[in-house]
Amino acid sequence: MIRFASLYLLAGLGLLTISVLAAPTPMGPKVTESKEPKAFFPNRNHLELKGTTIGLLLTEGQQILNLEGRSGPADQLVFSVDGGSYRWVYAQETPAQIGTLTLETLNGNKAFPNLSMCNPRTAKQWGITEGYTLVEVEVNGGDGSPKGDAFAATKMKVIEGTKEFPLKAATVVADAKKRQDNRLKEMDKDLNKALAEVAEKALKGRKATGPKETQTLMYATWMNKEKELHVRFKTTLKDGTFTEVQGGPGGDGPFPLPPAPPRGEKGFRAAPPPKPIAVKVGTAYGVSFGTNFVYDVTGNLIRIETLPIENFIQELNPPPAGGPGPRPRPLPLPVPPVKPDA
Repeated sequence: MIRFASLYLLAGLGLLTISVLAAPTPMGPKVTESKEPKAFFPNRNHLELKGTTIGLLLTEGQQILNLEGRSGPADQLVFSVDGGSYRWVYAQETPAQIGTLTLETLNGNKAFPNLSMCNPRTAKQWGITEGYTLVEVEVNGGDGSPKGDAFAATKMKVIEGTKEFPLKAATVVADAKKRQDNRLKEMDKDLNKALAEVAEKALKGRKATGPKETQTLMYATWMNKEKELHVRFKTTLKDGTFTEVQGGPGGDGPFPLPPAPPRGEKGFRAAPPPKPIAVKVGTAYGVSFGTNFVYDVTGNLIRIETLPIENFIQELNPPPAGGPGPRPRPLPLPVPPVKPDA
């Protein structure tokens, strides 16, 4: 009996071993093509914010701001939520860099004293030490913000690393950057093939002068409804044939220097007008591709959305001869305002 029991036990263990070995391995993240390629990066898409809003506070936002013609301090932190444009954030401190600002809220205009730009220094009051942090923000004293560039963060709380939001935004973004670098290496052959094809169309027998450039733009945002962190990249390989010409004010000089102040008297010599600058002209061409890495609230990668390889050709034309032309002298005064009828 013992022998038969042993045989049955071994047989059972064998079945168990087979079932374990045959168990399916976990599947990787789903890869799909982006359904909204035009909305991959926002373009002046500022969203209304409620009095208390969850979103991503982040650094490295200037490249995306540049696309919208916006510029801020080098150390600025911006706020991103639901795929909208980055919002500038003001924080209160004493002494303040800016002072009192009147901001538009959902309940009318309101003055906020002692404001500075939100940066790593001013964000320390809320325990924020990372360049990417999931936070809950009190917007404009709880009065919210209509669509616009900026708002005052009157309170802020770090909510990542909690039971409800286990992810760490900085870790997620670092992972996404590595994945994009790896994807660029994997696609190297296809990208260079596509670049050679567009070069043939653009150059028409001419030789590229270069330099060949690779640029990657990154946009990150927190999606509240889905509870997902999106990290989107667009990488562009660019080359071309270029020459340099003189551009700038042109046609309005040379300008004589103002007379020096009399000896013994204090004064300032005005700076000479700007000199012409070198302007690159010619034909630029390139290819680009995009990737959106989507992470769930635990920080796991759950989906990869891609943009197909696209090419472009751009003609960089020289500035008009002579620049904008000479200014009349003396310069006319501004037209006085029209007085209303009595």
